[in-house]
Parts: sequence; C-alpha cells; structure tokens
Amino acid sequence: MASKKYRIIAVELSDIIERRDPSKPNLYVGLSKVAPETRFEELLSGEGPENLRGHFKQLRMDLIEDVAEYSYMKQAKKALQREKRRLARQGHWLNGQNAVWHGYVIDLDTQGITNFGKGFVYVGQTSLTPEERFAIHKACKPSPPARDLASKIVRRRGLRLNYELMEAMYPKSPVYTAVDAKTLEKSWALKLKKMEYRVEAGDATPRDEEKDT
Repeated sequence: MASKKYRIIAVELSDIIERRDPSKPNLYVGLSKVAPETRFEELLSGEGPENLRGHFKQLRMDLIEDVAEYSYMKQAKKALQREKRRLARQGHWLNGQNAVWHGYVIDLDTQGITNFGKGFVYVGQTSLTPEERFAIHKACKPSPPARDLASKIVRRRGLRLNYELMEAMYPKSPVYTAVDAKTLEKSWALKLKKMEYRVEAGDATPRDEEKDT
C-alpha cells in the first residue's frame, strides 16, 4: 500500500561497471513512497531507470544511514543528495554513473603581468583527465553553436600542467562528487595563494580577504 511519505532506498546492482573498491558494491539509490521491499519488487518487474533494468540484485537498506520518512518531495530530494554524496565518498558507484573529478594546476605565461609572486597559475577541476582538459583549454575557439568550454586566460597564457604543484596539493584528487570537486578547486586555489602564487580559478579565484583553512 502506498504511503504519503518518501524514504530513501538502496539496491545493490550487478557489476555493470567495474567497482571502484572491490568491497563496495555498485548501488541504485533513490526515493520510494512504498515499503522498500515493495519498491524492490517493482524494480525487478521492470520499473526504475531504463539503463539499470535487469541489474537489480538485492535490497541494501543496511547501507542507508538516513532512514527518516519525509512528507515533502523537496526535503526528500535534499536528503537523497546528502545520502548519495556520503555513499559515493565511501567508494560506491551510484546509479550507473562512474564519473570522477580531478583537480589540476596550469602554469600561465607571466609576460606583461606584475605581482605574480612565485608564479602565475590557473586552478581547475574536471571530470576528464587533466591532460584532456588542458587540451580543451588550448584548442581553437569553436564555431557557433558549439559551446566554448575553454578558459580565455588559459587559451591565451596557458603553458603546461604543473604536476609538481598538483602532487603537493591537499586534499588529493580524484574526488567522487561534483560538490567535492568544487570544494577541492577552491581549497587548492586558496593554498596556492597562501604559497604566494598569483591564482586564477574562474568562480573559485581567491579574494584578498579569503584565508586558507
């Protein structure tokens, strides 16, 4: 019987993609307005995301930390996102997605630039490899209607990836959620500013009053 409340459920998936951690199963994590056991039977009968049909193995409510019931969809969706971030950080692939994000640092040409301290760098984050993202930055501007995904300053001044600085940064990449990727980008930019580099990082470019934590 359907409930008027939403709850989070987790279902273990077959290994349609390679596990990130052999001990951490791939999962489907979603919302249900019926009992978890009922929803699992519905998924087995063909409901749920089309790309996951035929791959549902067993209910894994033991992995869910937030077992509350939510009366409003907006609250439930926020709780679901928190739970998905928590599980992704633990090493689970979720809902058939296997994206990872990397931080990267690019040396910029200092010609005509003053007050660049130890160097002039660009900090970013990407779900590609740093090498692939650098190549996109340096590619010629595409013709409309194609979207230009490059940073203007990297296209104009980008010299090379700085692997030494990338290795020195903390927290290390990769990370496994878009939220963590943005946090990592800002953290790296602040650390490099503290190390007396001049830093460009798009929306994450440090302001003078910001401090590294």
